[in-house]
Amino acid sequence: PQRDLEKATSMLEKSADISRDAQQEIAPLSWEMITSMHRNGVTIGSHTHAHSLLTSEKFQTACNELCESKRILETKLRTAVEHFAYPDGEFNPAVVEAVKSAGYRYGYGICASRDPQAPLLTIPRKVLWERSCLNAMGRFSSAVMNCQVYRAFEPKDHCEHDHSLVRKAGEYARLH
Repeated sequence: PQRDLEKATSMLEKSADISRDAQQEIAPLSWEMITSMHRNGVTIGSHTHAHSLLTSEKFQTACNELCESKRILETKLRTAVEHFAYPDGEFNPAVVEAVKSAGYRYGYGICASRDPQAPLLTIPRKVLWERSCLNAMGRFSSAVMNCQVYRAFEPKDHCEHDHSLVRKAGEYARLH
C-alpha cells in the first residue's frame, strides 16, 4: 500500500545525501510546465494522485486516487481529462472498472495484454527509458528503437503482471 511506501521512502530520504542538482534532475513537472505543454497541444492524462500502485490498494482507495487526480487536472487545465496511464502498467478487472467509473475513456498499460471487455481502457504502450535505444557504441540507434517499439526483446506470449488478480480485504483472489 502507498502509505507503507511513503514511510520507507521518507526513512531513505533522511539517510541519503542527495545533491541539489540531482534533486532538480528528477523533480516532477511543475504546473507551469504542464499548462505550457497543454496550451501547445500536448494531451495531458492522469497517473493517479499519489502514484499509487492501484492493484495493491483497496478498491475505494483506488477510486479516490483516480477521481482526485482527474479533478485536480481538470480544474488546473480547464479541460476534460480522458486519458489514464496505469502506474507500473499494472491493472486488473477491478482497477479497469475503477478507471471506467472515474470517467476516463482511455487507459494505457505497458504490456501487450488487453481486456477484451474494455479494449480502450487497456491500450498497450511502450515505455522507453533513457538509453534504451542506444547501440553498443552508446549512440542512438533507430534499429534498436524499432526493436524496442515492436517488443522484439520481450517474450512473445508472456507478461510479468498477473492481470487476473483482484485485491479483496488484504488478500488476493484469482478471478475465474
